[in-house]
Amino acid sequence: MAVYTPRKTKHIQKRAPKPKQDKQMSALISAANSKSESAFVLVYHTIDWQTIAAEDFVQAIHLALAAGAYLVAQKLAKLGSERYPQDIDLKKFVYVLAPPKTVRRTPAEPSVKANHNWLIKNREAYRGKWVALENGNLRAVADSFSPLKNKLADSKGVLLTKVF
Repeated sequence: MAVYTPRKTKHIQKRAPKPKQDKQMSALISAANSKSESAFVLVYHTIDWQTIAAEDFVQAIHLALAAGAYLVAQKLAKLGSERYPQDIDLKKFVYVLAPPKTVRRTPAEPSVKANHNWLIKNREAYRGKWVALENGNLRAVADSFSPLKNKLADSKGVLLTKVF
């Protein structure tokens, strides 16, 4: 199992630690260590994220994930990436934690259903035989695959199967 280790990017300037930020990060660490999502979310809302450095965003995302605050991790990644668009680690988190995308589902090929129905209807009569079906219509029958294939000039879009 691979463990993600954030790498320090050269284009991010190191900041001088500010006592208030260190206290805020300490509170986040304590909340994450408690494994309490609600405690983490409470601390998250007390922090002014406009003043946080890129490496602290990355650390906060790790802590949010450890606390089980996945939506907070997603928000932190987005906000951090908007503030530090050149940060590679934040870009990766935005991608990995992005909400799932709904992909357009194409309708099933009608010939598949037609071929299936033909097989259900005719399986007893053709049991043990190889059949070539196209759009629910029988094109050829043989005792084995090779002779069946040889009977067809073009097998594109044709289901070749043994009937069981």
